[in-house]
Amino acid sequence: IRKNNLNWFQVSDWVAPYLILGQAIGRIGCFLVGDCYGKPCSLPWAMNFSKGLPPTTYQSFKYNYPNIFNSNSFQTIYNPGDYIYVHPTQLYESGIYLVIFIYLIYIRNQKKYPGLIMLEYLFLAGISRFLIEFLRLNPAYIFNLSGAQLISIMMMLISSIMMYNNRSGCFTICKDIYKNPLYPYEYRKRESRQVMNIGGDNVSRVMVDLSLENKITKDTLNHLGYSYFE
Repeated sequence: IRKNNLNWFQVSDWVAPYLILGQAIGRIGCFLVGDCYGKPCSLPWAMNFSKGLPPTTYQSFKYNYPNIFNSNSFQTIYNPGDYIYVHPTQLYESGIYLVIFIYLIYIRNQKKYPGLIMLEYLFLAGISRFLIEFLRLNPAYIFNLSGAQLISIMMMLISSIMMYNNRSGCFTICKDIYKNPLYPYEYRKRESRQVMNIGGDNVSRVMVDLSLENKITKDTLNHLGYSYFE
């Protein structure tokens, strides 16, 4: 990125959809190996990984998942030698990630500012993993949340704050344009709409590809004191 003087946020937008696609493919691998599965359940699509890592057997749960094994619900249902049927959370995640991939590809050409696709990825991947973790067997730490859930919360917070800052920056600029008495109302209205379409955190911190139709907006922003560059 530095060698070719590329904008980090722009590059992250190129990469983000394929990160989530890679995660979707990775979960298929987890399914085939038989790890990263979920809690025991009796749903019609529940699966048994008798050769998984670790296997979903009575003995395996006794040594690997004592909290689940010692629960009343487990002890009343299963007996020594039983195979345990569990949530195929690998498939849940893979399916969700594929939907997110399609969504990110769809909005890629409609983004309002550089970095939006990466921020959408962070939020959607974060909330997806956060919810899936309630069905997983990972140990809980703080507030009865797993390590993956704590990381997911950070991902959602960071992306939400950054998206809010970029959005509020657009509103700030539009407000300045509307207040400028040098231009008639219809002109200000059109300019504000263009700013919202371009997006940016006060524009001065965002690199934007400007087309000829946005040149008027560029001049207006410079007149209002916003540093706007190509």
